[in-house]
Amino acid sequence: MGLKYHIKKFLMLASITKAKNERPFDLIASETYELPSEADKNDLNDYYFSAHTLEGESIVLRKVLGGEGQNEIWFIYHSQKGTYANRITTFNNEEGPLNIILIDPGKVWQFTFKGLLNKMIIDETKLAHFTDEQINVEVSGQFTSENKVFDFKTQLDPEMYASALAKEKWDKSFKVGLKINQQERVKQQGMINAKIKLGEQDINFKACAIRDHAYGRQDLDYVNRHIYLMTIIRKGELLNLSRISHSHVRNIITGYYEKDGRVEQISLKNNTASIPTLGTIPLSFRYRVELKNAIKIDVRTALEVIIPYVLNEGKYVLFVGIASFDANKRMTRGIMEFGFHSDEERWQFQE
Repeated sequence: MGLKYHIKKFLMLASITKAKNERPFDLIASETYELPSEADKNDLNDYYFSAHTLEGESIVLRKVLGGEGQNEIWFIYHSQKGTYANRITTFNNEEGPLNIILIDPGKVWQFTFKGLLNKMIIDETKLAHFTDEQINVEVSGQFTSENKVFDFKTQLDPEMYASALAKEKWDKSFKVGLKINQQERVKQQGMINAKIKLGEQDINFKACAIRDHAYGRQDLDYVNRHIYLMTIIRKGELLNLSRISHSHVRNIITGYYEKDGRVEQISLKNNTASIPTLGTIPLSFRYRVELKNAIKIDVRTALEVIIPYVLNEGKYVLFVGIASFDANKRMTRGIMEFGFHSDEERWQFQE
């Protein structure tokens, strides 16, 4: 990289450091965030929980509160016996079937779901399709954690973000894009315990989990594509890697490895070029994560099921994949998202 890149990177790092110092992470403000009264459809308050057992059982639940009364709800229950999800996901000015309640900031959240799920059939590409078979489902669960909340703005290594920004042309559209997408994001490891009544079947579910809380402004019109890979290796240990391409910043890679409360950042050497970009989730692929301490984690994936979601009035398709992972020959399970803008020309480029 030339001198101009290094100057721009230095400026971005200084700007990020200044913002972190002026606005340190506030756990209570984050946990109790509410949308402002003047919020529009691109202002979001997004709660996302995912839990997985090594025996092949998973729960994924998500509630996105948007401005103008637009709410998006997902509930997925997946096991070796079958996959179930809610067909109706959009609720306008309605609470919907999923409630998520804060009990103790940074420690305990509760959730309930009461509604209909549709059984799904899975084709040879692992894509799930809704059937007309519906089943009444009642779920009562709790996420608990002894781990600290990880705040992306103040705790994630800013070097990779600054490097990605420095590679771009700092024109008017770049500055507009930075202002439009001002989303905060936190993650936290924990455990989910839930009682599930699936029709006449009673299920006691317990698994390692991750919760994700994103809030603020996100305009999907500016997103070209994204990948989010998260595997829970064991209680207290996870590996996270993400890549997102915006109209104004084409390739931002972030991630970290966390074990028993200690966080190792990923190095600048990481890329996701080995992961195929095909407009869906590949059946299997390999990738490597290199940490700043020079440890390398080689990961292989084996897809179990894909549940598709169409967002932003059909302009963005998001595929939620539940998968097993092999991380340095340790068998794990987790979740991966692949998202694509409806305009293929915007995401068909090489990293």
